Amino acid sequence: MDPSKILDFIKLSPRYLAAIALITGAMIFLPESALTRLGIARIAGDYKGWLGIGFLASAALLSVSLATIILGKLTQGLASRQRKEHIEERLRSLTEAEKQILRYYFAKRTRSNRLRIDDGTVRGLVFSGIIFRSTDVGNILSGFDHNISDTALNYICDHPEVLNGETNSYRTDRSQWDN
Repeated sequence: MDPSKILDFIKLSPRYLAAIALITGAMIFLPESALTRLGIARIAGDYKGWLGIGFLASAALLSVSLATIILGKLTQGLASRQRKEHIEERLRSLTEAEKQILRYYFAKRTRSNRLRIDDGTVRGLVFSGIIFRSTDVGNILSGFDHNISDTALNYICDHPEVLNGETNSYRTDRSQWDN
């Protein structure tokens, strides 16, 4: 038996594994009268051992595949929740310079702000996941467009008091010649 054929079987998608498990399981567990009506009673009887191996292998691989999918979704959900909690915690401890940048989004009711990427305050907000550079079009002098994350925008809209600070001004690096 060629080992590559076994590996190809292991790589089958869950829908094919489910079909194989269903068919082989039916050929093993259906009553003799039902197998006779389907015209497969002789095949089922002659190859019952191989059908059993196929059923067990496909059922086991299907179980592992489904468990992997479920575990991946749970892990992804947990990571997403942790990111959200981190952003919300970070929004509760902003510096005045960070608040000025975020006030622009809130005051202008926009998702985009032109900011310089060589600024430490901007880089800190990007690193925290509060804002992100949304385009590679821009330059070092006038900056690049940065969008606010959905989590940060929702939290700021629900808790605008996080933007209260020493001043009431906002910041953009957009020049008068930018669109």
